[in-house]
Amino acid sequence: MVSIVKSPIDVGRRLGRNRGQDGWVERVGKKTKKWRGNWTSYTTDADGTEDRHHHTRTLGLCSEMSKSDAKNKLREIIGRESRDEVSPDSQVTFQWFWTHRYLPLMEPGWSEATRSTVVSVMNNHFASTFGATKLCDLDKVALQEHLYQLAAKESRSVAKKVRVYVNAALEEAVDQDYLRKNPTRKWKTGPTREPNKRNLSPNELCILLTHLTGEDHLIIELFLFTALRPGELFALRWSAIEGDQLFVRHAIRRAKKGQDKIGPPKTKGSRGYVYLTRSLQTELAHWKELVQPGTDEAYIFGSRNGTPKDAHNYLQRNLKPLAQKLGVQEVTFQALRRTFATLMQGKGPKNAQTQLRHSDIAMTLGTYVQPISEDVKTAVESLDTDLQSILHDFSRGSEGAVQ
Repeated sequence: MVSIVKSPIDVGRRLGRNRGQDGWVERVGKKTKKWRGNWTSYTTDADGTEDRHHHTRTLGLCSEMSKSDAKNKLREIIGRESRDEVSPDSQVTFQWFWTHRYLPLMEPGWSEATRSTVVSVMNNHFASTFGATKLCDLDKVALQEHLYQLAAKESRSVAKKVRVYVNAALEEAVDQDYLRKNPTRKWKTGPTREPNKRNLSPNELCILLTHLTGEDHLIIELFLFTALRPGELFALRWSAIEGDQLFVRHAIRRAKKGQDKIGPPKTKGSRGYVYLTRSLQTELAHWKELVQPGTDEAYIFGSRNGTPKDAHNYLQRNLKPLAQKLGVQEVTFQALRRTFATLMQGKGPKNAQTQLRHSDIAMTLGTYVQPISEDVKTAVESLDTDLQSILHDFSRGSEGAVQ
């Protein structure tokens, strides 16, 4: 029996006697099911003490191989190990493992939106600092300090994502025998900076509504009174208008090239009706007369080639520059949605929640939507009346002040 020197990653590690080396496979993972192989090996220290070692290795996706295939692959791995072949190289860096061992295993089970978010967060907030570091050199203290600094600088959401994504990657590295222990297993996020709760003041709304015209004016009003998310608003077709209500059934999502970008809204509760004020009904009717869509299945805010506008491009290239010229800073879609919620204070919290379509709105059978109550209609109309009054006073008091 071979004596060895124990270390976190022992390139020359040899397997001892053959007890338990047939191994066994198990199905693991919550969303993405994988086959994980397990086997046991034994080594002897210089003093003759025998140590038992449990090994695991991720074998592949359950969707791509049968249990029998997984067992065969595990036998091959155990066979290589028993012939004294080396374990995974301890010189492997985090970036190499992330690119060549982790992403190929996980990406097939992710949506395009998830893939884009994970890769962006990891590249910008972790791999840029630790990508070239060897896995075996990742230091628990240095990693924790990095997360504390990140939490203080970035949002709570970013810090939490880094903690979750890095921990998952290093857990997989342990599974594949590239690490003995995960140095981020007890990672703490730490204090984070205050989240941005920006919403527009009545004065800022008046400036925008007074000086924006046409499509831009209508988009601002729709965001303000329907509280739609950007993906929902730019996915609207004319057929979504049903009298004094707007039926939100679709949203634009990130998708891989060649895939459909139109999908369901964010949650089941998001699929439902929102109320259209009388002024919005009139503006939409005028807009329809102006654009003259060939069919009610055309997008309300379509591009020249008939596809929906890109929300990010519209915000960065149109709305933000126009608002900045008028002296209104930090205009975002989230700020507009938050502005609606703020202005609806005092008009009934349930009415605001219904228009916002939060998850606690009563729904049945997944697709059945309760009609908009008269209380909600009255509350949103009241908000419209309040703003129209403020807008009227603003226009009289600042005529020609902003060019």
